Amino acid sequence: MLMKLMIPLLIAGCFSACMSTSSASYRSRGSNAAAWQVEGKWNQASDKVRISIDDTEVIAGKVGFFSSSKTLTGHYNNHAVTAILTKATSFFGMDKMHCIVTIDGELAANFDW
Repeated sequence: MLMKLMIPLLIAGCFSACMSTSSASYRSRGSNAAAWQVEGKWNQASDKVRISIDDTEVIAGKVGFFSSSKTLTGHYNNHAVTAILTKATSFFGMDKMHCIVTIDGELAANFDW
């Protein structure tokens, strides 16, 4: 009985442990408005990347199985948001993800997981 309870906990632990999160503040050039909080999450188990601005998910997607890079787009408050994903696998099989986030063409965040 104890083993039946442990299996779901182990699976949940693996998925939560496989999540990498990074954040950055962004303020457009010449703006006096409050900075936006840009957050990026990469789930290594599902390979999905999520980009949020001020707790609003703007972009969600992943690099294709036979690809090493992908460009994803979205919008936040009438501003164009782009995430350029580049995935690499090391000699030892460890995956790494690089994500460049731009807002209206300006660099907003640069994440490495």
